[in-house]
Amino acid sequence: MNLNVRARLAACLWTERPGAWCRAWKMLLFPASLCYGAAVRIRVLAFQKGLLRSSRLPCKVVSVGNLSLGGTGKTPTTIYMAELLQTIGCRVAVACRGYGGTCEKQGALVSDGQTLFLGPGEAGDEPYLLARKLAGVPVAVGRDRARAGRMCVERFGSEVLVLDDGFQHLGLRRDLDLVLLDSRRRLCSGRLFPGGFLREPASHLSRADAVLWTRSTPGGSGAGEELPCRLVFHSSHEPVALMVGKQGVWRARQLGKGATCDPEWLQGRRVLAFSGIADNDDFFRTLEGLGGRTLARLAFPDHHRYLASDVARIADAARDAGVEGLVTTEKDWVRLPAGWRVPLPLFALQIRIVVHEKERFEAFVRGALFGP
Repeated sequence: MNLNVRARLAACLWTERPGAWCRAWKMLLFPASLCYGAAVRIRVLAFQKGLLRSSRLPCKVVSVGNLSLGGTGKTPTTIYMAELLQTIGCRVAVACRGYGGTCEKQGALVSDGQTLFLGPGEAGDEPYLLARKLAGVPVAVGRDRARAGRMCVERFGSEVLVLDDGFQHLGLRRDLDLVLLDSRRRLCSGRLFPGGFLREPASHLSRADAVLWTRSTPGGSGAGEELPCRLVFHSSHEPVALMVGKQGVWRARQLGKGATCDPEWLQGRRVLAFSGIADNDDFFRTLEGLGGRTLARLAFPDHHRYLASDVARIADAARDAGVEGLVTTEKDWVRLPAGWRVPLPLFALQIRIVVHEKERFEAFVRGALFGP
């Protein structure tokens, strides 16, 4: 499928005020959404009634998940949770599915917390990024998250396993279920996939121990909805730094070892922004909020693997727009293969999660895992 068509269809799923063609597309997919919703409800009920089994690991399990098709900030929140648990004094490991990686099916160890064993092609972009950023935290991938977790417990004595994107992974019991919701989007106006952005009905939030509204303002109240969950917290995405890549031949594994500069570098700069994440528009808005003049924007589908044709397209757009540099996300940074000819300085924006109710949230995590 053409990249522009794929990106446009993805945007159609997220919009709350669709145009005529988007409304027609959603109406066409409405019967499929009903069937998908019925299958989801039956599956959840089967686990609740014991018809499908859930396994338990000999360690605490924390799930960071969501109800939507990405774009809520699971990766930076997983980093936040792993680092928080480290400060509490726990031996932490992270388990991911490894979507898009060649090791997704059989499972593998991405990192032992010190040494990287897999690249982004084998591990998937998100697990690779987690492994690069989390010092002292083993990262494993595999569809069978219980198997990945047992490997971490046996090899590293892990006391807490953090599941990245684990809310729908009901085959593994957890001690804490944290669900992320984007404060800019109302669940009540969202439809189930494939006619909308929801992976589960909003009523399934009753399974969660807490909800974390992301991209919220301090003192904000999310999207103003009543949720079937007793604990609600709020967080925001904060730009931290710009990773700096050198002009010339690109080496993708510079991540985490290269130079950085303050995001204020973007003030008044003419840049080309490109990304292949769930919500490309949010990334572009962030750059504009930092003062960047995004003279050209290229949006690719989520988890897009960049090819030589993409490089040529980016280079041509940069030349035509007369920009001073290229800016992308950390996830896209790790998907850029070595050997590319980079026509301009390349930057990757680093984002971190800031929880507004920090002390209350930390007390909640401690209590959920270890008691009052």
